[in-house]
Parts: sequence; C-alpha cells; structure tokens
Amino acid sequence: MTKQEKVAKLTEVFKSNQGMGAVEEWTADDEGKLQVLKCSEVDLADTALGRKKALQQQQFRAAGADMPDDEFDHIVELRKRKREENNAD
Repeated sequence: MTKQEKVAKLTEVFKSNQGMGAVEEWTADDEGKLQVLKCSEVDLADTALGRKKALQQQQFRAAGADMPDDEFDHIVELRKRKREENNAD
C-alpha cells in the first residue's frame, strides 16, 4: 500500500466519523483480577515460547527416530562436546 493509499484510507475513516468504539471503564473487579495475575507464578509451559519449545522437542524426537544412524551419532557427538565445553567453563 502506497502512502497516498494509506492517507486516502485514513481520510475516509475520519470522514465517516468511525471512532474507536465504546471504551469500557476499568472496574474494581478488573483491578482485582489484575492483581491476582501479577502475583501468580507464570510457568514457561503456559507461554507461547514454552509451547514452541515443547513442539520443537517433539519434532526433534520424531526426526531422530527416522534419522540414519550416522547422522544421529553425529548429533550425539556434538552434544557431548558441547556439554564438555560447558563443564570446562
């Protein structure tokens, strides 16, 4: 979308007087729910990042099951080396 098209679209929205819509007031109940969430512990598995990590691990296991032995052995060797490097630090 070009700048002219964006400006035309924005002008159209302003001319049609379309506002943001109704905004709900923040209530004491909303504040209470927020405070509960602030105090609660967030588990990584409950986040998008945690779910992505679990999916990648599942996919890796599936790929490893179908992987030729030499490739699998190579991955195991790389993992051993990395652990040795980390333990040396």
